[in-house]
Amino acid sequence: MNPQLLVEEVANRADDFLRGVTNPSEAHNAIVELLAIEHPSLAAEARRQIADAVMKILRNEDFFTMAAASAGGWPDDDADDESE
Repeated sequence: MNPQLLVEEVANRADDFLRGVTNPSEAHNAIVELLAIEHPSLAAEARRQIADAVMKILRNEDFFTMAAASAGGWPDDDADDESE
């Protein structure tokens, strides 16, 4: 198993399995849990290292900034249309 490929796969799936998660610590824990479920043969240290690498990608992509903004509910783009 190639750890880098696993990092990329988990990062690519983050939008789905971390939907609504805005806290990086909570996200890290969720990633470790996902890895434990899907790859039980991985050692705990390997899961942590992969989760750390995924978190780095997510931070670089402003995942948590965007998740926090969407959790607050962006105004609907069509909201202005109703008042016209």
